[in-house]
Amino acid sequence: MMLKGAARLAPPSAKQDLWNPVTTEVIRAIKSQLQDNDPFNTAFFACLTTTFYSAVQVSEFMIKQLNAFNPLEHISPSGVQDDLDYNGLHTKVFTLPHTKSNPRGEEVHWAKQNSPTDPLEALTQHLTLNNLPTEGPLFAYKKGAGH
Repeated sequence: MMLKGAARLAPPSAKQDLWNPVTTEVIRAIKSQLQDNDPFNTAFFACLTTTFYSAVQVSEFMIKQLNAFNPLEHISPSGVQDDLDYNGLHTKVFTLPHTKSNPRGEEVHWAKQNSPTDPLEALTQHLTLNNLPTEGPLFAYKKGAGH
């Protein structure tokens, strides 16, 4: 009851329109517009599927500026491991060194999906195409002679 009252009293500048949810259909539609062998598109799609299937905010995997990478705060390719769940199914484990809710970091996971939105296929393609250094941003991409 108090939350509804507070919402009514909030100034218009504090209110935001609701966003439509991101679904696998939305992700499929995005994928259909991307070029498979483009380094940026590949990194973008890997980040999209990773954040979607691990149910985390994009900001937990991204850096705000190209020169802002800090291995004590940001995930790198070396923070990604393979694992098996209790059913023996393949999963990826992402060790986030720092999150908004836990400054000491946490692990998030996803599993292979049998669909065009499979995060394993997207991440594998990204890592292969972009050939990342092990201690840099996980979703960096090739641009010119660097990342």
